[in-house]
Amino acid sequence: MRVVPDTDRAAIEFCETHRPVWAADPAAVGLTDQRCAELLEPTRAARAAYDESERARQAALAATATLHERAGSMRSAVAGMVKSVKAFAEASAAAAPVYAAARIPEPARRSPRPAPPPPSGVATRLNADGSVTLAWRARGAAPSTGCVFIVSRRLGAAGGYRVVGAGVSLRGGKFELTDATIPAGTASASYLIQGRRGSGRAAVSGESSAAVVVNLGVSGELGTAGEEAAAVGGGAARGAMVRVAA
Repeated sequence: MRVVPDTDRAAIEFCETHRPVWAADPAAVGLTDQRCAELLEPTRAARAAYDESERARQAALAATATLHERAGSMRSAVAGMVKSVKAFAEASAAAAPVYAAARIPEPARRSPRPAPPPPSGVATRLNADGSVTLAWRARGAAPSTGCVFIVSRRLGAAGGYRVVGAGVSLRGGKFELTDATIPAGTASASYLIQGRRGSGRAAVSGESSAAVVVNLGVSGELGTAGEEAAAVGGGAARGAMVRVAA
């Protein structure tokens, strides 16, 4: 076990407490008056140096605190100026010369987001209330990526497509939309599904699905887009056949 401490402060305190005890009766501990006297000056010198270093350390801490405070005020001031320069540059006809004149780096331009993937595995289902449910898959197109799938519909074989809603995101990259706005007596309805990522000018649209044509008024169960199928209609008032337009 080490008797004399390793740290400077502890070693000084050890000498300051033990030297007077030893000097009171050197012979009792196997020492001499001379050796005890010789320890006095090194102990005093070490104490003086330690006290000086502590004063210097406290002064350094105070100076560092002052530095941080003043540098913080400086950063706030210059940050406001840089913000003004950036606003001026972005409002100018050409931003690059402004950044060059200010000698600050021009902000990196964000790469445009990729277009969402086209829907795949589109399938439809005729419900008992006469509504039509469309389902499809699209990997990497969750709402958290800023992607939404817009469904447009055309009634009959002529006319244009009109938006009827946006797909609801399910688990596993699945999406679904139920169209409950088909007018009574409609013979057929065609659907297009197209992904869109972002909003405003930054929005990018993906490849649209092929037209999914639902023929209404025929008893039967709807199949996967791309094929014609017939089965039990599940008690629906009207059945349907589904096909993908060529």
